[in-house]
Amino acid sequence: MVVTLSQLLPGLVTLLLALFGGAGGAVVLEVWWKPWRTRRRVAALLAQEVNLNGQMITLAAHLLRRDPGHISPDFQLSRFAFDAVAQEIGELPATVTGHVILTYHHFDHLHRLLEMFRERTRRWREAEVTGRGDVKKLEHYVINALDAFTVGLDTALDAAHETFTLLRAIAPRQEWREKTPAAYATQVEAAEAARLERTKRLAERLERLKGDELDP
Repeated sequence: MVVTLSQLLPGLVTLLLALFGGAGGAVVLEVWWKPWRTRRRVAALLAQEVNLNGQMITLAAHLLRRDPGHISPDFQLSRFAFDAVAQEIGELPATVTGHVILTYHHFDHLHRLLEMFRERTRRWREAEVTGRGDVKKLEHYVINALDAFTVGLDTALDAAHETFTLLRAIAPRQEWREKTPAAYATQVEAAEAARLERTKRLAERLERLKGDELDP
């Protein structure tokens, strides 16, 4: 049976406290044990969230390949773990801290790119309806915004992979969850079918409400 260092550490700490005791034991706790535990906890939380965001990004990229120009209205990357441990990220090694900060910058940038794409799409559609003369220019802006978002997905996913690998070296029990293209296709189809069903029920409900308003 293979025994890892992390499995031996609790017993090792107990032994050190027994050997040094008193003030020496307190020094061991403050200088070595507590920072080590903090690093593992912070790394584990961030690894899970980076992993989750990586799967969201992969799903969004798969959806774009399946239906170019379609981005789920539910697309939202998480930063709850990052915000929760923000004051402790400095406990990680400097290289890891830098990768974490850069990766979350890419996550935030994706949201800004998505907002830009949605705003430009709205303006383009309004121009089509009103017959404005700058429709072609606005369409070009939409295409550029979509391209920027697509490239941003790839950049953010690469950063997530690299950062997860670094975090996993500190919190080794974490595993990158990867799905097959077929599994993503099934998930996308199921989500789209659920969305269509929801909108259908809402449309039917609105029609019934209109009918109730017309009744004397």
